[in-house]
Amino acid sequence: MVRDQQPDSERSGEPSAGFDTVSVAVVERLAAANGCDTDALPPLFRSVDPDALERLVAGGSGDGGLSLVSFSHAGYEVTVTGDGDVTVSE
Repeated sequence: MVRDQQPDSERSGEPSAGFDTVSVAVVERLAAANGCDTDALPPLFRSVDPDALERLVAGGSGDGGLSLVSFSHAGYEVTVTGDGDVTVSE
């Protein structure tokens, strides 16, 4: 779920809550935070490998793998955990 779009507020949610992939969840949350359509954002691949995000979530945070990845995109800091939680903050 995306929280209220107040400056410097944090937005988070589970990609499984209505999103097909973590990449889609990231783009949808960025668009909501930015108050724009998803196609108005720069392509996600300019900041991070979308396939790598999918592998991160598919592998989960267990087994000693990566538990999260953070990157900047469209003026926001995005964090994706191995459990599939997506957080977008200014």
